[in-house]
Amino acid sequence: MNLKNIKTVVWLPTLAFWLSFQVLSWQASWLWWTLLVLLIINLINLKFLPGINRPLWPRLLLAAVPTLFSLGSLIYVSLLAETFSLQFLVFIAALIIYQYWRLAYKRLSPRPIKQKLLQVFGDKSGELVFIGVSLYVNFLAMFLLASSFLAVKFFLDLPYSLMFSLLALVVLVLTLSAAELSGMFNKSDQRYFWLAASLVVWQFGVTLFFLPLNYSVSGFLLALAYYAVINLSRFALSGELKGNRLRWYIGFPLLATFLLLFTAQWL
Repeated sequence: MNLKNIKTVVWLPTLAFWLSFQVLSWQASWLWWTLLVLLIINLINLKFLPGINRPLWPRLLLAAVPTLFSLGSLIYVSLLAETFSLQFLVFIAALIIYQYWRLAYKRLSPRPIKQKLLQVFGDKSGELVFIGVSLYVNFLAMFLLASSFLAVKFFLDLPYSLMFSLLALVVLVLTLSAAELSGMFNKSDQRYFWLAASLVVWQFGVTLFFLPLNYSVSGFLLALAYYAVINLSRFALSGELKGNRLRWYIGFPLLATFLLLFTAQWL
């Protein structure tokens, strides 16, 4: 086990994210340059992951999740009023990034390195832990980025075509990463299924751009739609979409959406 590589993988993006926030606290006008540097650092981090000979596509999707989460966190936090609680939110986000990369390194490591994970969870359980964590990070990334896009559109009055294109890219990448993590992106029919799922989420997101809702409420509604579509797709493709799961992944998002629309302050 290369201890140096492990430390690089988990600490490089984590510290880069924390330092990026500190820079923005001092000079908010550097937002876009800071995001670009953070993106480059996360791509460089791929070099230190094990399994360097594996196909690049799955590894890029693996890195896309914490990268989009980091970018969304910085933009969203930059929109909030400066308070001490922002430091706490950034600390939580950094902790999530750290845990994600730690589990990702273990997932890609050769079998001898997985023995410690085997002792704690069992091999299968360790895999499920990583998939579960990754899907929740996907959910948070969708909320943060969708909220940020809606807020930026409101404050800067950017063209709808640009915002819709960026939203389509984010939805597509997060959907494909969820498919890859679930091991359900190998057959052509599965790929078309996931592309259709991403189109459904994107169309719902486009609708939210025209509703007079707070950007955080709209972002959370889109994240709920993503949560429902991704999980329904996963269990449908695996043949495990039973009655309880169907009721949960349809009933909970619909109930939450109704409560949010009923209680939210419309603009």
